[in-house]
Amino acid sequence: MYFYTNHLILIFSLFYFSCSSTKPIKKPTIDKIKPSNNSIISEITKFSINVSDHSQINGIEFFINDTIKYFDKTPPFSWNFNTAIFPNKTSISLKVRPKTLGFDTLQFSSFNYQIDNSKFYPKAVNIRSVNYDKDEMIIKWNKSKDNDFLKYKLFSLKNEKVTTLKEIKNIDDTTYSIAKFDPTIKNLFQISTIDTIGLETFGNRKSNQIDQKPQIIVLNPPNYNLGDYYLSWSKNTDHDFKSYNIFELKNLTSKGNLIDQFYDLNKNTLLISLDELKYYQIEVEDIWGLKSRSNIVVGDFNHILWGNSYSVLNTKRIDLSSNGLKGEIHPEIGNLKELTHLALNSNFLRGGIPQEIGNLENLIFLDLSFNHQLGGEIPPEISKLSKLRSLYLNNSNISGLLPYSLTNLKNLTHLNLSDNNLRGPLPYSIHLLNNLEYLNLSDNNLEGLIPVELYKLKNLKHLNLSQNNIKGSIGREIKNLPKLETLSISNNNLTGSIPHELFDNRNLKFINFENNQLSGTLHNELYEIPNISFLKVGGNNFEGDISKNICKLNIDFSNIEYFSIANNSFCPPYPNCIKNYVGIQGNCE
Repeated sequence: MYFYTNHLILIFSLFYFSCSSTKPIKKPTIDKIKPSNNSIISEITKFSINVSDHSQINGIEFFINDTIKYFDKTPPFSWNFNTAIFPNKTSISLKVRPKTLGFDTLQFSSFNYQIDNSKFYPKAVNIRSVNYDKDEMIIKWNKSKDNDFLKYKLFSLKNEKVTTLKEIKNIDDTTYSIAKFDPTIKNLFQISTIDTIGLETFGNRKSNQIDQKPQIIVLNPPNYNLGDYYLSWSKNTDHDFKSYNIFELKNLTSKGNLIDQFYDLNKNTLLISLDELKYYQIEVEDIWGLKSRSNIVVGDFNHILWGNSYSVLNTKRIDLSSNGLKGEIHPEIGNLKELTHLALNSNFLRGGIPQEIGNLENLIFLDLSFNHQLGGEIPPEISKLSKLRSLYLNNSNISGLLPYSLTNLKNLTHLNLSDNNLRGPLPYSIHLLNNLEYLNLSDNNLEGLIPVELYKLKNLKHLNLSQNNIKGSIGREIKNLPKLETLSISNNNLTGSIPHELFDNRNLKFINFENNQLSGTLHNELYEIPNISFLKVGGNNFEGDISKNICKLNIDFSNIEYFSIANNSFCPPYPNCIKNYVGIQGNCE
């Protein structure tokens, strides 16, 4: 029974399979594809597949150029293909094949496409600026105009090392701030733009351009403008500027002292004083504390006086005498601190002597004479000229009192104030000018007595007090002037006799006592002075005999410029050498 049953099952099975093999089975096929065959594709292209019978397959295989790229198990079957992996105008072959468990011989369906990626790369975005201050560095770039923008990438390039600083997905966000950075290290920054299909375009590279030190500026020599002196310098162009620090140096090697500080980048002038030799330097400091120093300039400049250029620090001598100069002596003359000789005589200057003349501390020689319109008084500041040896102010219409301050000029050897309008007495302090050799105060309105102190000027060789209103007598102390060669006190109101002590001086050459009220006799000692070549005693009250020894004097008695004895009360007979030049005088019978 068992055997019989088994045979029935086998017979039934053979019958069944023989019957089923005779029925045709239809294989699944590709009915439709998008995009269609021979299309031009770009960016992300979606391939869509329509299959005749979904029930018999478990997926679709996608091949590019015979290489499988994707397998989609879920209907409707599709694949997003990134065309950017191929160059522009590349032709590709797409093959698709249904995959089943039961049929291994399904055929490929083949399609051809051409890639066009000429227009879909993002447009390059460039960095616009890299600025910084002490707290942060700010990087700004242009906004992307790509229609399928995905993100920005910001890169930092330092020593060939690339670092991604930030990925930014907001197309409007075009600024990035860095809080911590080293200002002394140079960085390059770059932006790339990425679109939705992953295409990436790089823009320019821009440096933060940070220097190790601020830019060195140029300091100009001091300049004069409208009565003031200025330092000026070139403008610093560093964007991290903090300050200009101005130093005044004692010499070219010293660090100097800070005299001013400016926090304004556009400030580039400083009012200074040029009372003495100075050196200047500018230090530029940035916000990081980094510094650089300018060149050093000397506090000197070329100054124009009457059309001529003079150096404040270097000019030693100025001689503009007899040049037809007009106008005033400008106070700027006081800036020529190194001046030793100043001669402006015989011109047409007016307006007085500026007080700034006292700033010429190195002056040895000063001649302003024969400027008949100069006028004014002698400024007291002239007493500051401690090195002055020669002072000539004669014939310049100077007025006022003879200033006491003149007696501070202890190195003075020559003083000529003649032919002016000076008034008042001779100062008792005149003896302080103990180096004086030449003193001419003639043709003024001086009055009073000859102070005894005058006779203490032991170095005096020439004394002229003529044509004033001096009264009194000639003091016996005149013997204390042993070097005296010229004595002229004519045209005053002097009285009394000639003191015997005068004739003890064997150096006398010139004597002029004309037109006073002197009296007494001419002493025989006068005629024994060996070097007398000028003798004028006319217009006084002298009397008595005239010794024949007068003829021993080396004088041209016929020349009234050298000899005058008339208008006195001398008694005849007169020595032969002078009898024709005495005139009618006293009767001593």
